[in-house]
Amino acid sequence: MNKQETIDFVAGQIKKYPLSIETIMLGPEAMIKAMLKHVGEEASDEDVKGTIQYLQDKITKDDDGNYNIDNL
Repeated sequence: MNKQETIDFVAGQIKKYPLSIETIMLGPEAMIKAMLKHVGEEASDEDVKGTIQYLQDKITKDDDGNYNIDNL
């Protein structure tokens, strides 16, 4: 998968399984690679890092500690 495909896939997984947000934010590289491997895909380290940066820019946290994924 390229960077945009990786972003689209991971964003879709976050929307489908919101509890994975915390895991992604704590250990993003390993978690994204595991998500991709689970569906038989893989991405380069560079594309995974680009995906992480995109997610960190788009996912916000409110004062109560809740993550907002509306911008994905």
